[in-house]
Amino acid sequence: MDNYIKFNQEFISLYAMPINYLTAIRSHDTQAYIRVEPSPAITAYIEGFYLFSGETSRRPIPLFNDGYPSLICMPLSDSISIVNTHRGTQSLQSFWTCGNILHPTSWYSETIHGTVLVVRFYPHTFSHLFGVSADFFASHPVCNLTQLLDEKSYLQLKNSYYTCIGLKQQITTIESFIKNRATISVPIPPILMDRLNTIQHSQFLSSRNLTTGIHYKWWQRSFKKYVGFSQKQYINLHRFLEAYKELYFNRQHPLIQIALEVGYYDDNHLIKDFKKYIGTSPKAHFNR
Repeated sequence: MDNYIKFNQEFISLYAMPINYLTAIRSHDTQAYIRVEPSPAITAYIEGFYLFSGETSRRPIPLFNDGYPSLICMPLSDSISIVNTHRGTQSLQSFWTCGNILHPTSWYSETIHGTVLVVRFYPHTFSHLFGVSADFFASHPVCNLTQLLDEKSYLQLKNSYYTCIGLKQQITTIESFIKNRATISVPIPPILMDRLNTIQHSQFLSSRNLTTGIHYKWWQRSFKKYVGFSQKQYINLHRFLEAYKELYFNRQHPLIQIALEVGYYDDNHLIKDFKKYIGTSPKAHFNR
């Protein structure tokens, strides 16, 4: 596996971690990453493993999450980076997680030597595996894995992962770690899982066409219970990510055109979301 990793460095170098990862995944830009299918034993918990090339960055990079909690495995065991959130500055170690980022959040690491492994969990499985509430990321949008594991479990995982020879062994190590924690199945209403998949792969997002045939109060309660925040927030995250993807690849298109194509009422709502999640306007962000 290690010998066949080839990445589109031009794409990766512009917006390196992780909003561009999500953009690449959503646009199926397989030149920018390699996806590894989870083994059958953990497919109910993990959406996929994604490999991205590390690089050098001279400026902070926006962090974003689409509602699928992620575990970020840095290439080196002694990796240290910095994240700035609306609550202050925090140091990140070699394993860290992110989810439900609803405020401007930026990440900075001078140099990344090697391949970054991103483990994407389904929204309803992360809380089960790590013993936290579904709304954990509302107060901890970015955190070190040390905050979720006891010291012994963390050190065992870290030592096992960073003594592996190659990425294949590292993925196997993460799978074994998840298998040991997945003691019972995590039920989720099939119709809710179906709608989550629809949102994940849709280009035009509207609450109205996603709730057809579903009791609205049940939909609200189920979303909060299994996903950790409201369906309105979840759909908005995906609408914004779709707009970001389109703006990245089609910068010559009028902003109003892209806004309407992905489900915004107008370009002002898209600009407001850009400032909400990224901290600046689309024009200022893409002209850096």
